Amino acid sequence: MRLVIDTNILVSALLSPDGTAFRFLSDVLDNKHEVIINKEIFKEYEDVLHRERFGFDEEVISYILDWFRDNAIWIEVTKSQIPMPDEKDRIFYDAAKCTKSKLVTGNNRHYPVDEIVTSLWEFE
Repeated sequence: MRLVIDTNILVSALLSPDGTAFRFLSDVLDNKHEVIINKEIFKEYEDVLHRERFGFDEEVISYILDWFRDNAIWIEVTKSQIPMPDEKDRIFYDAAKCTKSKLVTGNNRHYPVDEIVTSLWEFE
């Protein structure tokens, strides 16, 4: 399955190594899905995972970022005009929409109602 992964999934995975997000991320890192990414999404991952308040291990962050850099499908995205509840989330929605991928998120309220927006819980 081709996916775009919201940053909140990565954060949840690292905060709860026994949870659904961690199992999902493990499947991603085991190449069980094709992952779509662009420069803006990668920058968001990088910025959020390095936030001091999380205190994530630098080796773990590097491993994850290196995996995305080396294994994800990199694309260019044209910005849509669809109204968004939170403009910062547009990069994920537009990447999924233009590639006909599923957008996996832990918070569907951040996105328009659309069949491409998929809850993490659908991967349990």
